[in-house]
Amino acid sequence: MKRLPKTLVFLLLIALAGALLWRLKLHLVPAGAKPVAFLFASTDPQFSTSPGGRKLYYRFNDAGAAHSGFHYTWCYTDHWLTGKKVIAGGYSEPAVRNGEVEFPMVWHDNGSDFSVRFAAGRHDSTILWYSGQFP
Repeated sequence: MKRLPKTLVFLLLIALAGALLWRLKLHLVPAGAKPVAFLFASTDPQFSTSPGGRKLYYRFNDAGAAHSGFHYTWCYTDHWLTGKKVIAGGYSEPAVRNGEVEFPMVWHDNGSDFSVRFAAGRHDSTILWYSGQFP
């Protein structure tokens, strides 16, 4: 039986290690979020459950600079195989961030489509609705 060249084995091990590291990263930080802000300056995760039982998680950026305006919010999914992925993001008003009002999210009839209300910017209270679909 012919053996694989050492170079090929080495390259395969490097590729495997890279894939495992990427998966570990997606376990900790969603694709589409900045790692430092998400890991060290965000609140504990909260979630909204669709009529079909799927969870959409959200976290607020709670860094000091965010207190000078609205809090950036990540809405993301978390799958056991593919990890976390941001599917919506925007600025939440202080009442939402502080839990004084319910997270402004609406699930539509099919249980896969949703809308989230965000402010237009860090200092702009104009209301924007983001509509998306749960992957």
